[in-house]
Amino acid sequence: MKIYCDGSTTDFCVCPEGDCPPIVLSNPPGISHNESEYLAVIAALGWLLRWDGTEFPFPAEVISDSQLVVRQLNGVLKKMGRVHQEPVYDIKDQGMQALAGVVEALLQVALPQEIRFVWVPREENRAGQALEAGK
Repeated sequence: MKIYCDGSTTDFCVCPEGDCPPIVLSNPPGISHNESEYLAVIAALGWLLRWDGTEFPFPAEVISDSQLVVRQLNGVLKKMGRVHQEPVYDIKDQGMQALAGVVEALLQVALPQEIRFVWVPREENRAGQALEAGK
């Protein structure tokens, strides 16, 4: 299962592969672009955990065009004992540390070995395309 996610200064979007329509939600006031990217990842993980399809959606790839967020979340996986080759970044911003804590809690429910965070260029991100189309 692949699920694309993207955030902007006003909205964030989750776009599961297949026939599911994009899910676009408004950001709370005062959210930065990077925090919005985290909200999209959190929404993607929540969608995966509520999956009611005929096949279990794991392993899953959460796909984003935010290299910063993907590398920070790979650092969360590494901290959880997940061995991987992807580069990692430390999370220095307190707001993003709090959001990464939510991601970590969701990963503990979703079995982190079954989730991969993948970076793609902007033009390959279906969620980004859905946000652009909605403007």
